[in-house]
Amino acid sequence: MQPSQTQPAAIADDFGGLAQKPSKVDERMVAAGGITVAELARPKFFSPAGPAGVLLYEMMFAIGSVLMGMLFPLRVTGANVVPRKGPFLLIANHGSFLDPPMLGQTCYRRRLHYLAMDKLFKFAPFRWLIKALGAIPIERIGNAGPGLKASLKVLAAGEGLVIFPEGGRSPDGEIQPFKRGVVLLLRKAKTPVVVAAISGAFDAWPIFKKLPIFRPIWIHYTTWEWPAGADEKTALASLFATLLDAKARADRGWRNIGGKHIQVRTFKPEDFPD
Repeated sequence: MQPSQTQPAAIADDFGGLAQKPSKVDERMVAAGGITVAELARPKFFSPAGPAGVLLYEMMFAIGSVLMGMLFPLRVTGANVVPRKGPFLLIANHGSFLDPPMLGQTCYRRRLHYLAMDKLFKFAPFRWLIKALGAIPIERIGNAGPGLKASLKVLAAGEGLVIFPEGGRSPDGEIQPFKRGVVLLLRKAKTPVVVAAISGAFDAWPIFKKLPIFRPIWIHYTTWEWPAGADEKTALASLFATLLDAKARADRGWRNIGGKHIQVRTFKPEDFPD
């Protein structure tokens, strides 16, 4: 089965009317901090999807554009493949806290949403902030249904959704094995798929550093389609290979502008308790 580009309404129809009255699953999603259909359709002023949240997003974009350009020299190739309108999935490697803002700065002012660990949404003020910046909570262990439904609603609204298929930041800068859950979104979403390879972000702010180091970053964009007749395992391997190839191109460009690798720390199992 090969995903094809469809109108946002078709996404909702494929899930039994996602734009209808919220279900009990939606209520669990709200409790976890997700944005509801009602918020997208009739957002309150101070809700993350309302005017206050949109204003914060635009302010952070403007400030980020200046700061990122000054502190982390950024080069981008292939960004013309990012759709100018309509829903799309953006698959990217994840090595740093810098990845989400870097992607947001290079996607032609498209508003992006990101899947994030549900534990980040426990503190109310921070929950409001990251929701306003596009974060969607998803459980790493347990019921991922609410996060999946919230993701599909974002796509149904015609916006972009970023997925880090490794499930977390890389401990050594190398692309880690993909989580199988990404296949479910690829099958259900039926939207264009863009792949972004980020080089240098890990070396600028790796998982074992409390503060960033000001180093150059290179992002290379490309596209991916579900191989005709491929099963899920084959499709996932194809997506992984596409990201690896894009990362190799980004690495070459990054080294040409002075990128240097940071010394990787040796980790122990207790460094990652969950």
